[in-house]
Amino acid sequence: MVMWVYDFTQNAVAIWRGSKMAMKQQILREISLNRTMGATSLCLEKI
Repeated sequence: MVMWVYDFTQNAVAIWRGSKMAMKQQILREISLNRTMGATSLCLEKI
């Protein structure tokens, strides 16, 4: 998962520009969630 996040951040502009509207909406939903990176995983923040 960490490698996927790293790869995504390195290629975010190209992914965004090459994506259709549905994919852009999904990307925005994914990065807008309250999440933090733990030592070994992606964690949801409790509000």
